[in-house]
Amino acid sequence: MRTLMPYEQKWIAKRLKIYRIKYAELYNEIYDHLVSACEHKCRSGDNRPILSLFQETMDHDIGSHKGIARMTEERIALINSELRSVMKSHFIAYFASWKAAIPIGVFFISYFALSVLKPNLYWAYAATLMVLLLPFAYFALLGMQNRYFRTIRSRRKASLVNQTMFNLMGRPLSLFYAAFIGLPSLYDFFTGANSFYDTARTLIGFMGTFGMSLLISAAVIITIAVIQVVNTDYRRLIRELSHIS
Repeated sequence: MRTLMPYEQKWIAKRLKIYRIKYAELYNEIYDHLVSACEHKCRSGDNRPILSLFQETMDHDIGSHKGIARMTEERIALINSELRSVMKSHFIAYFASWKAAIPIGVFFISYFALSVLKPNLYWAYAATLMVLLLPFAYFALLGMQNRYFRTIRSRRKASLVNQTMFNLMGRPLSLFYAAFIGLPSLYDFFTGANSFYDTARTLIGFMGTFGMSLLISAAVIITIAVIQVVNTDYRRLIRELSHIS
């Protein structure tokens, strides 16, 4: 009976490079399984070389390249579903409990400020955009402070949790873009008009003080909900799945 030698474990890590596993979470899971399975075979009296043990485990347990592709799709769907569900729960909580006082308060403050100061609604539009960008700044600051991100010099693989969280944060911005930039652009494209700014101005004017106040309130609640997810479930997932302490 023998155990895996350190050089054999390093060989497994080196051999895994040919499979081009993109994400750290998946790589860690597959590497741990391969080492554990090969170790078990050795302890059971299997004296074959590490290449045979590795390939048998990779083909039978993981499914080689196709198995890795399938596992990647499953992990992407699982992490995306978990983070999206938590974010949705945090957002809904501000309309289904005492927390509803927060969006209502933000709405009335915004409405009062816009009504009294009467600024150009473009400034309110810009303020809403800045609010939606705050989660990205917080996410970047938290990631750099805790070394959750891969650096230029780091050999660490990309994190699936990081990518999923970033994509989810970008969805409100995508809707914002589609409404105020995408629609005017499409109008110009199909009509042949060159009235992008006029169309965007019309949309913002149509919303008025009431509509813009609603938009600001929604942006504030989305931002708070995203930051809560980043502070809780995102940090838990990045530590558990990426082996980052």
